[in-house]
Amino acid sequence: MCHPRTKLDDEVSNEPEKIIVAAVREWYSISQVRDTKALKIPLLLAWEPPELGQFKLNVDGSRRCALGSIGAEGVIRNSLGDWVWGFAVNLGKRQILEAEVWGLFFGLQLAIAKGIRRLTMEMDAATAVLLV
Repeated sequence: MCHPRTKLDDEVSNEPEKIIVAAVREWYSISQVRDTKALKIPLLLAWEPPELGQFKLNVDGSRRCALGSIGAEGVIRNSLGDWVWGFAVNLGKRQILEAEVWGLFFGLQLAIAKGIRRLTMEMDAATAVLLV
């Protein structure tokens, strides 16, 4: 069953930042995960370059627990593994999941601005990947 559109629906749908923040906050508020250490599984990983003619975006979010400050970082590399573009942004005081999702948002925004069409993305936040 469809609900009638409201002014709020139109405002949010035209602003991707609000959509991202709303989705992260909604997920976080209903999440029942209490012990995140139980979900962590150590893996030995190595960065692999993308296929010839493609680019790879690696993003990550970070949080300083004592301050609650978060940030997001990302790098785009070519198929030779060369650094092509990157970004780092301070996002104020929020939750780590928001930092991870914002990192993906800013990374994709950078790729679009640079005209990249063949892009592989990697991030270490499984929850953020599931949200997307």
